Amino acid sequence: MEDVQKITAILGGGKVFGRKVLSSGALDAMVHEGLPYRAFVSLLKEVDVSSADLALLLATSPRTLVRRKVEKKLSVAESDRVTRIARILVRASEVFEDGDKARNWLRKPNRALGGRTPLQNLGTDIGTKAVEQILGRLEFGVLG
Repeated sequence: MEDVQKITAILGGGKVFGRKVLSSGALDAMVHEGLPYRAFVSLLKEVDVSSADLALLLATSPRTLVRRKVEKKLSVAESDRVTRIARILVRASEVFEDGDKARNWLRKPNRALGGRTPLQNLGTDIGTKAVEQILGRLEFGVLG
């Protein structure tokens, strides 16, 4: 399965999007339109964190998420962050060859991230790059 399909599966797949998303261009267009709120709900279940914690990663408030639920659509910035988190979950699952191990790793404090969890780092692009670098090192057995 291609990464785009894995990412959209984490976000609820065809049930949420109403169709298969087959290319990164199609996913990008959907992000620019604003993903359905249900993609956030699916990600919440996949990552297994509270909606308040995930709201922090999306740089939004729980109150704003209540509004998004009513509107049934995320903003472009929220959609981008939701997709980013799903992409990193896919990558971590590939590195650890196990979804549960990947989720656990994302929630554990990491010395290389100054004691923050990888998940906490996913709120920014630079933080995400740091997580990707660590995953690359783990994949190739480079520890330091």
